This record gives sequence, C-alpha cells and structure tokens, in this order.
Amino acid sequence: MFEFEGTSLWKDSLASRDADPNQKARESLRVTLLDIRNRVAALVSLISAEIPGLTVHDVTHLDALWETASLIAGEDFHLTPAEAFVLGGAILLHDAAHCRAAYPGGLAEIKQTPEWRDAVAMALRRRSDEPPSAQTLDNPPQDILDESLPDALRALHAKQAEQLAVIRWPGPEAEDAGEHLIQDSDLRSYYGPLIGRIAASHWWDLVDLEHRLPLCCNAGTDLPAVWTVDPLKIACLLRVADAAHIDHRRAPRWLRTLARPTGVSRDHWRFQQRLGKPSRNADALVYTGSPFGSNETDAWWLCFDTVRMIDRELRGVDRLLEETGRPRFVVNRVQAADSPERLARLLPTSGWQPVDTSLRVSDVAGLVAKLGGKQLYGNDPKVALRELIQNAADAIRARRCCLPGVPDDYGLIQVALRTDETGIWLDVRDNGIGMGPRVLTGTLLDFGASLWRSSDMRWEHPGLMGKGLKPAGRFGIGFFSVFMLGDHVEVTSRRYDASHADTRTLEFRQGLASRPVLRDTPSDRASREGGTQVAVRLKVDPSVEGGLLFQTTTSKGSRLSLARLAAALCPTLDVSVEVADDLGRVHRVVEAGDWWSMPADGLLKRLWLDGNEKHVLTGSYMCTLEGSDGRRYGRAAISTAPSFLAPGVVTTDGLRTSRLGHIAGVLLGGEIETVVRDSSIPKVPLEVLSCWATEQASLICQADEPDWFCSDTSYVPIILALGGDPGALPVVLKGSKGITVSALSKMLHVTKRV
Repeated sequence: MFEFEGTSLWKDSLASRDADPNQKARESLRVTLLDIRNRVAALVSLISAEIPGLTVHDVTHLDALWETASLIAGEDFHLTPAEAFVLGGAILLHDAAHCRAAYPGGLAEIKQTPEWRDAVAMALRRRSDEPPSAQTLDNPPQDILDESLPDALRALHAKQAEQLAVIRWPGPEAEDAGEHLIQDSDLRSYYGPLIGRIAASHWWDLVDLEHRLPLCCNAGTDLPAVWTVDPLKIACLLRVADAAHIDHRRAPRWLRTLARPTGVSRDHWRFQQRLGKPSRNADALVYTGSPFGSNETDAWWLCFDTVRMIDRELRGVDRLLEETGRPRFVVNRVQAADSPERLARLLPTSGWQPVDTSLRVSDVAGLVAKLGGKQLYGNDPKVALRELIQNAADAIRARRCCLPGVPDDYGLIQVALRTDETGIWLDVRDNGIGMGPRVLTGTLLDFGASLWRSSDMRWEHPGLMGKGLKPAGRFGIGFFSVFMLGDHVEVTSRRYDASHADTRTLEFRQGLASRPVLRDTPSDRASREGGTQVAVRLKVDPSVEGGLLFQTTTSKGSRLSLARLAAALCPTLDVSVEVADDLGRVHRVVEAGDWWSMPADGLLKRLWLDGNEKHVLTGSYMCTLEGSDGRRYGRAAISTAPSFLAPGVVTTDGLRTSRLGHIAGVLLGGEIETVVRDSSIPKVPLEVLSCWATEQASLICQADEPDWFCSDTSYVPIILALGGDPGALPVVLKGSKGITVSALSKMLHVTKRV
C-alpha cells in the first residue's frame, strides 16, 4: 500500500470498501491510475539528469500532492471517484514533461518548437546583443545547447503535459504497436484530454481557469451517472497542492550533496531542506522549520517570497470557488505570510534577524513622472514623440516576425494632430503586433520592464525571440514620456491575431495621479487590422514656446511642421511613416529604408531641424560607407559647414540619437549609451571610415572645389583626422599656392629649410 492511499481524498473516493455496489467501476479507475503512476514514475525519474538544479520532481513529489491536497481541502471535502481519477492523472502528468523522454520524437521534436528557438535565442543574447542567425539557432554550439535544453523544457512542460495522456510512444521495434501512459483505451479517450487540460492549467494565470476549462464532465463509459467531474474544482485543488508542497522531501540533504545546485537553485534546495511537513491551524497552512544560519539569509528570504506566493494562490482560489458557487477548501491562507518578523517565529533564524528592508517607493506615480518625464529627458517635448515612434516601430518589427511571408517593408506608423472640443490631440498609430489586456494592464504599466526583454514575451508571443527580433526598446520607460505632453492619454490596442471586438482602450484621465481605466472600444474607433494607437491631449499649444513644434534656433523661435519633425526624429527608420497635416492631407515622410537611395539633397533636408537651410550641402559628395563584406554603415559627405551647423546625425535603430560635426548625412550607431537616447557612438570600423574619407578627397578634387584652405571650410584636416588620404588636395600653402602631400614630400627632399 502506498502512503497516499491513506489520505482522506483517496479513501473517500478510490479506496475499496465493503459491500460496494460500484466495486467494479471503482476498481477499474484505481487499478488504471496506479498503472499510470508506475509508468510516469519511470518518466519523471529522468528529470534530474535533464535539469540538474531542479528540486525533487520524481514520483515521491507526485505522491505527496495527495497528502497536501487533502490537508488543504479538509477531511470532509468530497470527490467522486471519477474526479479523483482525473485529479490523480493530472497530478502525475503536470510536471512529467520536464525531460526529453516526454516527447516521442526526443530532442528533434523539441527543436521544432518555438519555445526551443526562444531558449536558444535567449542563451545566445546573454553572450551577444546581435540577433542570432537561423543557422546558429538550428545548430547551436554544445554549450548553448546544454544551457538551452533545461530552459526549453521548463517553458514547454505545461503545454506538453496536455498531450501526455493521449500521445503514443513508438515501441523499440518497428513492428511494436507502441505505448501509452493510459493503457485503458476507453478511459484514455474519454478522460485523457481533460486530464491533460487540467495538468496544463497549473501553469496558467488563475483568472484563466474559469474560461479555459469545461463547465462539467459527465460520467464516462461503464461508470455510475453520478460520478461527474467538476474540472474547475479539480484544477484549483491541483494548483494549490502543487504550490504548497515545499518541504524537506523536495530537497534531501544527500541528493543535494550529489547535485550541488548553484545560484537561485541552491537557495531553493537550502530553504526546502529546512522545512518540515506543513500542518493546518483552522483555515491557515502552517510551515515550520529548523533555524536558518547567517549564511542562509538569501534562502530564508526566498522561502518568505515562496510562502507569500502560496498565500496569494490560496486566497485567489478561495475567492474563485466562492464566486462560482463551489465548495471551498478549509485552508485559504498561510499563517504569518504577511510579516517577515512573524514568519521568523515559525521559521527561525540563527545569528540574524529578518527585517524587511526591501526597496519601497511610497509615491510611485511621482517617481515615474520624474524618471519617465522631463526630469530625465529634459524640457524637450520632441523626445516623447520619438519614444512613441520607437515603440510603434518595435511593434511592427515584431509583427513582421510573427507573419511569415510578409514583405520586409510591411507596416505603417501614422502621426497626426487633431483638434476637438477638448483641445489639441497628438495621435501615433501603428499596425504592429498589438497588445492584449494582459500586456496593456501589466507590462506596459510596469515601469522599467521592457516586454521585449522579459520572460513575459515568451508566454505572450512564443517563438518571437527565436525569429531574430531586435527591438529598439530596452529600458521599459519610454511610454511614460508621453505624460510630458499631457495628462489625458488613451492607449487603444488589439493583438494582431485577436478579433475586432477584442480592442481595448486604457485611459489615463489625470496622468499618473489617478488609476487608468480599461474599457471597451467603440467599433468605429477600433483598428481593423490590429495594432496600437496612443492619443494624448497636449497641455501646451504645439506652436508656442514649450510646444511640440516650437524650434528655438533663433531669438524669436520658429514653428516646425509635424511632417518635418517626424521625419527628422526617425530619418533612417525601417518602417514607413505618414503624417496628416492640419487640413487632413496625408504625407509619406519616411519610406521604409528609403534613406539609402533617396536623393542626397532630400536626405540632408530631412536631417536638418534648425531651419537655416543655406548650410545644407547639395550632397554631390555623398556616398555610402560600406565594408569589404558588403555591410553598410552610413551615407554621408564631409561638410564644409561649421561643425555646429553640419547636418549630420548618428542614428540607432532608425532613430536620431546625436549630431555629427563636419559630416553631412548619417552614420549608423551602436547600442545607445543612456536611457535618454541622446548619444551613441558610430559603429563604422576605422578601415571603412578611412576608405570613405579617401573617396571623399577624390570626389572633392574632381569637383575642383575652390577655397580649399579657407579655415572654416577646410576638408583636409577632417580627411586626415578620419585616417584618409587627401590625395590631390593641398595640405599646406606656399605663398598663395596649395601644395599636395606628394608635392610636399618632393619639396622636402630638395629643400634644406622650410
């Protein structure tokens, strides 16, 4: 007899009993479940080899969940035998896919999943910011493969758990029929999909349970009609039992000695090794343990965080059961989860005291307003428009990755100013990947958390990391710059793969000082192809000083057009940008990637924000900076204008970051150096730069440019500084005559005195 057969839930449902009119049906479920256990035991015994740092996930953990579930539910909680069978199956399968043997196709099958490519991409990006090539993703180095496999298995295990009850493993011989975890074909075909669904649900958000699980499951073949299954009840029981099973059985001392876990895994082992089996005090789960030494402070705090997580799960499940009219569990909280000091009385420390000194921000809105607004970016409202364009471009790049076969120039950003009875509004719209409610109300509002660089993206958009996406967004604060422009902000969004009716609007009516409101979007305002629109009511007229379009290049200042501003902010963007003027006319101000081929004068005009175009060159010397491998680094010409007037910029990810002196045009920059995005270093190699400077000298000579050595317009010092050969350009004056390098060399050979 197994230990779990003595638990209240088992005895109430599947245990044999005297004079049982349903003995045959009950025994069929019990025998089948025990057979599944034997098969799963072999499968989960392989997990420790696949993910060495993981705490115990073998069959002893699975057996213990019956005990934990019975403790939480209470002795009087009732399960039908069919519910117990489904619960037992879900318990056995929920973590069983943490090894490659859970996939009949082995590693080759795992490698075909989006989660595998995400795991490899994440491992590669921990070593380099460059997006990995398709070849590297398909055949990573051995160290990357070893690092990626545990990550991929963790990401896949819940999804695969849903399939384990019904899939077939091929036999060792070609003529073998193969094997199933559930050998009884009738029980497998009827209950298998539900068992898998509930097993997978332990990884879902709690709010998804009610909507993603069936309402009820009637009795299967040859079972009494009253043996129905309530999937939500069973999923809740699995969920809290799995979360709450933390004790010394998950981290045996001898096994820890052999496994030698490191990092966070070591702290998981440490704290669970200290804990005894949980008990119950009225409606509370109680954890006690042996003292944590001063070298185990991190483990204690991880334990505290885990206890709080269990407390949240218990409270959340209790609310869900109550709201849906289902029987509630006896346990609905964890004792002392609200206080480190109180928990230390149950989980004592030795030689130190757990005082909660974690970072706190009492005025979150104030901090965000400062660090996400003018205190960080300064008083330039143009920064906010740049950040909105950047976010829109990232969303479009992500959608390109999600839609195979779309052209490289897919996507459009639309910028407009409009006026209504409430004021002047700035709209920035894209047809990118869009946001669902979870991102719209979660990651978007998480100051400092970038979706593109968080683990949330793996759940929101599986496979996207592995498709070469290289977003410009890095810091997770750019959106908040919109509040520099105004307090009334509306973010309307729909995922590209959601229905038209799923469009939602998040509205900030008083900036960050009040809670935003999530509401349905009227059909006439909903995007027909998905994407996001950010609308902000401007608190300053865009044409006056301090406004979005005001340019302070003269003592009086001037007004930029919105079209000119938008183009100058993203001159090399790989996404097309349209701007609607005051009359509603639409102008395409940037065509995706057009800066490589557009007329030089047009590019220089796009770059020039200061309004004094007499300094803009004709661009006759402009040429591409290109390496021997064909990689391009910019398009520029040496400028005759003073350095502070040269229409040259550095761009990163298509967006203007900093200015260039003595160069007209664009050089591509590397990673931005600051959150403000106001500086980046050109990434052009020195050899490419020197070749380009030499080519510039040749072009200038061919143009027979006068005034070669005027102090304000000299090309030669710039060419020399860039490592170029001035060629036929004069480098010195002899009297009023310019002398080239070669002529100077000859002169020095025959002249004794200069």
